[in-house]
Amino acid sequence: MTTRTHRKNISVFINWCIFKRYMHQYTLKNIPKPPLSATLPKYYEQDRIEAILYAIEICSRTAFERVRNKAIIAVGCMTGLRRGELLALRLSDLDLINRVVHVQATTSKSKKERYVPIPLKLYEILTAYISVRNESAAVGCVDLWVSSTTGSKLSHEGLKHITEKLSKQLGFKLRMHSLRHSYGTFSYAVSHDIVAVQQNIGHSDLNTTMKYVAALSKDKHDTAEL
Repeated sequence: MTTRTHRKNISVFINWCIFKRYMHQYTLKNIPKPPLSATLPKYYEQDRIEAILYAIEICSRTAFERVRNKAIIAVGCMTGLRRGELLALRLSDLDLINRVVHVQATTSKSKKERYVPIPLKLYEILTAYISVRNESAAVGCVDLWVSSTTGSKLSHEGLKHITEKLSKQLGFKLRMHSLRHSYGTFSYAVSHDIVAVQQNIGHSDLNTTMKYVAALSKDKHDTAEL
């Protein structure tokens, strides 16, 4: 996937060179794209998600960190937002009255805005976080997630520090993207509406979302073999 991404970025540059007449032909035309391996999404079962939440309880230094980190994990596994989308959230992106979170097109990988439903349990967690967030945030900060030390926007490094600390306590690597996969897998398991899952999770291609169907099918097969 990394190689294909680099190839895509180089392709944009080459097309610009052709447009500017610095080059006269598309040089990547005869170089095939590396095939993607048919790997199934790695998601967390319910017991692991509960273990993550328990680790937050015992690892957090302050009550604010405990409530904030729980909210971050809950948003990850109950909305399926990508790490960048999650970190880019502002307070104004939460509509707690209608219980939806607004993912802006500028922060979405697909460059399309979407509205993701907020389950009741997540609503309760977010409400609890916002009440303490407003007391800890720096004046004028409009970002949803704030640093426990500065009160300003939580950075990528800040989130990395949180996941690494929890990983040491858990004994396995906590990946935000696996929380996203958990949302996709469980959402399909409950609804069996693959189009709705695609829209909520923000996939441009339905075939990408279909991996969650395959993951569930494999788990059922493995269970039958026990």
